Order: sequence, then C-alpha cells, then structure tokens
Amino acid sequence: EKGVVHGNVFDSLETAPEAAKKATHLKTEDMVLETYYFMPGQSIDYHKHPGGDQIFIVIQGRGEFYIDNGTEVKTMIGPGDYVLAPKNVWHKIVNTGANILILSQIIAQNAGIILKSSH
Repeated sequence: EKGVVHGNVFDSLETAPEAAKKATHLKTEDMVLETYYFMPGQSIDYHKHPGGDQIFIVIQGRGEFYIDNGTEVKTMIGPGDYVLAPKNVWHKIVNTGANILILSQIIAQNAGIILKSSH
C-alpha cells in the first residue's frame, strides 16, 4: 500500500496481572512494529533472535534492559531511550518502576526467537 500508515501505541494499551502484553501495530514484508506493556515488576526473560536485530524505544516508564553475550550488562532505561538487542545476543527487560513501562520494538519479520530456558 502506498501512502501514509498512521497509528498510536496508546490506542492498544492493554495490561494483564500475569504477564507483559504485546500489541502488533504494523507488519510489512520485512519488519514488524510492536509495543510491550509491562505492569510494575513484570519482565520478559532472556531470549535471542537468530534472524535479526531488535530495536526498542521507551515510550513511558522506567526499567532495566539486560544483554548477555558472555558478560551480563544492565542498562537503566526511561522515556525517550532506545536500546539495541543485536542479532543472536541474549537480552531481557524488567519493569523496575512504579508505573506501566511501555516499549515499542522494531524487529525483522522472520527474526525467530530462542528462549534461554529452552536452550
């Protein structure tokens, strides 16, 4: 489709007490735009994507972003921050704040996923 594609990440805001929620906003042949909504204390455990890099942009809230490529590195994240989860590198996100953490991600359509617990 040619033309402007427009939306708002707050239109899909949905949370659940048992786990972070994810909304898919836009898919093309090559990439996906999704947003995660974390309640305080929620996390996405270590995983990696063998088929592509992943970029996160923090929309709202505060948390910690971890990568582990042999050495674990923790980065504090907040509104406006962006972080890269390189292809095939373990990473996780934890909401350490008192409010909802909202992160949008851009990732390759066929990036795949490997959970650390299954590795």
